[in-house]
Amino acid sequence: MKAEILLFSVDPVTRARIENVVKPMLIGVREVNKKDHGKKLGEICGVPAPAAGEMPEGGEAVPVSAPMMLFAAIPDSLLFIILDKLKENGVRIPHKAAVTPTNLGWTPEELFGEISREIAAFAARKNNG
Repeated sequence: MKAEILLFSVDPVTRARIENVVKPMLIGVREVNKKDHGKKLGEICGVPAPAAGEMPEGGEAVPVSAPMMLFAAIPDSLLFIILDKLKENGVRIPHKAAVTPTNLGWTPEELFGEISREIAAFAARKNNG
């Protein structure tokens, strides 16, 4: 798997900002076509996925209805630099994740659903103190 950022439902202006940030780092950026949202992430990334990654309890697929970024084969140390630079350049995409052995067996819709649940849970904890 090559180092790249996969984009789902990201507008052209935001995509250009992302590309400007990561181009000097030799990291590719690729928009995933909506027709591929039913494929497993492993297939989209070009790597064999393990048997379907187990979704957390209550997990379900949700159509990708907001921008989402998936970081593939990017070391953590570089990922944190990229995230800081994206923020500095006004890129705000709450739905983001890194490829893991578990989510390689998920579809983009399953990943989007899981991230959405995590965002909601974090907001609930924040609001409850």
